[in-house]
Amino acid sequence: MCDTTEQKTGRRAWVGVLPLATPSQTGAAMYADVIQLLPEESPNELPAELHGLVCGALSVGMVVDEARWQELAGLASAEVALEDADAVLFALLRGSQSLDADDFTFEPLLPDDETLLRERVVALAAWCGGFLLSFAIANPDHVLLSEEVASALSDLEEVVEVDTEVTGDEDEEWHFTEVKEHVKTAALLIREEMRDAEET
Repeated sequence: MCDTTEQKTGRRAWVGVLPLATPSQTGAAMYADVIQLLPEESPNELPAELHGLVCGALSVGMVVDEARWQELAGLASAEVALEDADAVLFALLRGSQSLDADDFTFEPLLPDDETLLRERVVALAAWCGGFLLSFAIANPDHVLLSEEVASALSDLEEVVEVDTEVTGDEDEEWHFTEVKEHVKTAALLIREEMRDAEET
């Protein structure tokens, strides 16, 4: 279901639940699409950080409309002007809706596996940093944080501090895959726990 509100300018702010992206619209393909929507000087990890910012807010049940999106984008470590903010928001939301799905299809938005491992590590750390920042802003008093959620947030904090100086050997690739899956599991756990807390 797509819920939109019309603005006086005629632009749309995409809010609430959007149609789930198809497999071809997620992951590395969507990462490349988002990069194309950002200014050329944007760092390669910016799409991951922006996706993390959106997911952190959504995990607390925040509605990310156009105004809220401008606030979240302003929190990114790189100061960039989003010339097509609506298109970026729409792409990121489509890549975030599986956060509420029960099929474990959610994936943090990261570069493809052909990208240098160091760049993927930096992007994963940026995703976690964005998630933690918007989560903290959306839930400043740490309301309804269970022990499981607190532990998952702590795990994401560790990823933010991960050593990005990697060579890309087989062992490091394997470790990165493990960490990425752990981040995915942590994000899903946080959303599920927060959703259950909202409903009680």
